Amino acid sequence: MANPGFAWSVENLWTVERVAVRFRLQPTQPGTLWLTGATPGFSPMKTGPGTLMRMGHPSLCLRHARSCLTRVLLIAVLQPGTLQAQRDRDDWQRVPDVLAALAIGEGSYVADVGAGSGYFTEHLARHVGATGRVFAVDISDRALSQLRRLAEREGLENVEVVRGEVDDPRLLAESLDAVLVVNAYHEMTEYEAMLASGMFTALKPGGRLVMLERGSADSSRSRQRQMAAHEMSLALVARELEAAGFDVLERDEHFTENPHQDPQWMLVAKRPTQGS
Repeated sequence: MANPGFAWSVENLWTVERVAVRFRLQPTQPGTLWLTGATPGFSPMKTGPGTLMRMGHPSLCLRHARSCLTRVLLIAVLQPGTLQAQRDRDDWQRVPDVLAALAIGEGSYVADVGAGSGYFTEHLARHVGATGRVFAVDISDRALSQLRRLAEREGLENVEVVRGEVDDPRLLAESLDAVLVVNAYHEMTEYEAMLASGMFTALKPGGRLVMLERGSADSSRSRQRQMAAHEMSLALVARELEAAGFDVLERDEHFTENPHQDPQWMLVAKRPTQGS
């Protein structure tokens, strides 16, 4: 006789695959909760489309199973808002233009410094392919955990999560084709070390550094005040990059137009080649 139960599914917009959450009562294991597939962000378990996973102990009582089921449903109900936010960001973030500015392709080695939750890490990983490598650098325990879950959930075997220091991204010298820093430079209190002995040293000669930041409403303010406001003047950052030895190639004061926040600027620089 078939086990009683029900199935409820949502559309997983990240992988465009069907995700089903099933609650089944089994005669020998009453109250056991099973999850078929996975929902993005469901961190307590190893995830992956088509994977069958069980949550809980065989002796789990119905009351506890119902509590666990409520948690699963809440995640699935809240998930559309997260997915919509990602789709909205895809609309305004101009990812293809960022990838073009980095001048990377299949097989490239690139670092995402201040990677956060991994929005760009995932785009970079898919762009450089299996023969490339993405080093997702952050100093936050929470961000590092999110990055590891992202790489596992999405099967991004070419992503290496790196715990950086406030003055050192911990990247090998002359190992990278490009470095990307998005909305993170204003957090770098030890910016001189991060630039000169960190990112500059990690780039191969000719390698590119691309930065995106929210511009300062008043570029005459001190660096400390701009940092406190989570913004940076493009002109100030360009001077700091040049002081660290970079050649500034491009500046775009209004690279992105986001209806919910101030625009980001983009700055493209490179480590000079020998003799240039």
